[in-house]
Amino acid sequence: MKITSCMQSGKSNNFYEVLSLRSENINNVRINDIKRAYRCMALQYHPDVCDDHSSKEESTKRFIELQKAYETLFDPILRENYDYQLSLRGSSIGR
Repeated sequence: MKITSCMQSGKSNNFYEVLSLRSENINNVRINDIKRAYRCMALQYHPDVCDDHSSKEESTKRFIELQKAYETLFDPILRENYDYQLSLRGSSIGR
């Protein structure tokens, strides 16, 4: 499991990517990894930390996306359902 430095511009539809968590197997991502990635990125994108008013709206959007990803992946039941849906999306790409 590897944590990348920052979220790419543009919206990701994968919560693991939103939190900049990279792994060959999502089952290798532990709760502590999710918590650490969220805290690191929340400090970077929290609207109250953003000094530049022109980027505050974008920062707020990213922070909301981070929160949604964290809440889903941190809860074991929500994560299991999300991972299942993610696997279905992955299997339909090749069709």
